[in-house]
This record gives sequence, structure tokens and C-alpha cells, in this order.
Amino acid sequence: MDQLVPEFRTGRIALLRDDFGAGRSVLVVPAESVTSAEVNRVLALTGGLLFVAVDPERAEALLLDPMVRPSSVPT
Repeated sequence: MDQLVPEFRTGRIALLRDDFGAGRSVLVVPAESVTSAEVNRVLALTGGLLFVAVDPERAEALLLDPMVRPSSVPT
């Protein structure tokens, strides 16, 4: 994680690797600095999957429903 912080501060795409779980890796980039060219690059490198974090107000404005309903979340 220490290596990710400098990349985020400069707004660059970084590789985040899960060493503990399934051994997967993801490309991450700060949303405030991402460009359309970087989005296209990430999509080309990852096979077309893009995950974006949005706050509840923006999701509502875009008419996006939660992927998991509150009643189905395990406690």
C-alpha cells in the first residue's frame, strides 16, 4: 500500500495486488484525475471491466440502484 500512495498523489494508474486472498490484481486510478484516455487504457488492459465508486446522491441522480439490497447483506 505504501507504494500506491505516491502514484495516487500524482494521479497515475497503479497496480494493486492482493497478496493474501485470491492473488488477483487490479488497476486503480484516482477519479479526480482520470482522463478519458486513461479510462480507455484501463478498459483495454482489463478486458472491459470498470468499477467506479459513486456517492449515494450521485447514484440517485443517475437512477442507479444498489447492487446489494440492505436486507440481503449478511450481518
